[in-house]
Amino acid sequence: KRMLAYSSIAHAGYILVGLTGGTATAASSAIFYLFSYAFMNIGAFAVIIMLEKAGEDDALQNRAAGIGKRFPMLALVMAIFMFSLTGIPPLAGFFGKLFVFKAAVDGGYAWLAVIAMLNSAVAAYYYLRVTVAMYFEEPTSESAETQRGWRTLNVGLAVAAIFTIAIGLYPGLWTGLFQGGIAAFGG
Repeated sequence: KRMLAYSSIAHAGYILVGLTGGTATAASSAIFYLFSYAFMNIGAFAVIIMLEKAGEDDALQNRAAGIGKRFPMLALVMAIFMFSLTGIPPLAGFFGKLFVFKAAVDGGYAWLAVIAMLNSAVAAYYYLRVTVAMYFEEPTSESAETQRGWRTLNVGLAVAAIFTIAIGLYPGLWTGLFQGGIAAFGG
């Protein structure tokens, strides 16, 4: 949880990088990133909550070791969220970062986009480390695989995963909606 919370600062920075362009397209890229990030992050936190309910004290604190063996579906959706937060195509996070970095470059802030990309590369290490631990490390503890209270979280998790994938597969649909909204407000 702590890693995701701290990474929120970087993601807020990416949104601001997108806004530096100062155009309606730049604003649309920032909204796209925020929209994408909401699904990725809510999904990742939902996985953590589900793991905690299953007896994992803090799933990411122990680097998520062995979760892929104990909870294969949770590990799969967490991998989707981690890959998207990293910015791996064709997921939502990739296009979100692409659009905000392009908006910065188009606005004359290429240096800022380069710094943001370097920061993104450093963050990739932490996100991908979680995924590697889920699938390639042995579990650190045995957990009671209870699933009480998971139904509501499963629905939210499914919605977050579907949107994380759909936003990445159809980015033009979403940017068109956001650009239309900005135009309607006089942007």
